[in-house]
Amino acid sequence: ESLKRQSHSDFLCLVGFNGTEDDSKEIFKRSVGGDSRFLDLDYGRESGKSVTLNKMLDEVKTEITCLIDGDDTWHPSKLETQMKYTQGHDIIGTLCHYINERSETINTLRLAQSDREIKKGFVQGHNQIINSSALFRTADAKLVLGWDSSVEGLEDFDFWLKLFNQGKTFFNIQEPLVNHRIHKDSNFNTKRFPYTMSDILLKNKMHATK
Repeated sequence: ESLKRQSHSDFLCLVGFNGTEDDSKEIFKRSVGGDSRFLDLDYGRESGKSVTLNKMLDEVKTEITCLIDGDDTWHPSKLETQMKYTQGHDIIGTLCHYINERSETINTLRLAQSDREIKKGFVQGHNQIINSSALFRTADAKLVLGWDSSVEGLEDFDFWLKLFNQGKTFFNIQEPLVNHRIHKDSNFNTKRFPYTMSDILLKNKMHATK
């Protein structure tokens, strides 16, 4: 619904299903109706988010790719605002509201703005790009071979570091244009990972600094 309300309406949305056992597909079909901008891709019982993302990336034909996780929403001006910055930056994020199950704002996440400060945060082990806010060039994602399933759960941080190592530039718009939903069943809150941000830095031949 939040994508349908975007002021920048020229986009194609690929929705990937990978093993859902609830009525998500039916909800999707009812919500989309006859809107041809939305296409569902069914990967059956595909294992893992990263594998699915990489298969979806193969389907992308546009110059620019954005991400949005299933629980999150975008502000109506999100895409329009980001498109104004595409000439000067490779990866563009935004600030973020944390919302609860009732869509009430419970916190606003502040992030570094400039490429220099974002990269400084990365090497300190702090992710500075919200996944559902990210806009980047499709060719860059394919250059680094997308997301690494061996670090599932921190695949987004690993993805940004791979782009960092390719010399790509980052920028965060200082407006909260994304709502990230926090609830008891979300992957981020319920899973424990066998590795840390420091492990991901070392994997990318980078060392955490204070």
